[in-house]
Amino acid sequence: MYTPTGQKGILSDYVREGKLYYARYRKKAQQISHNFHSSVGVLDVTSTVVVTWKDT
Repeated sequence: MYTPTGQKGILSDYVREGKLYYARYRKKAQQISHNFHSSVGVLDVTSTVVVTWKDT
């Protein structure tokens, strides 16, 4: 990463900003995949909490 300095060698407090871009809406297949992985993650965390709570 480039760090800008002034003429006296003092570091500047700003960072160069990247180009802006617009996010595109996901395709239907990507939405389904994302929903599936999210539900698997929720079930994983929920089952972990239930099992550890049951053992205590």
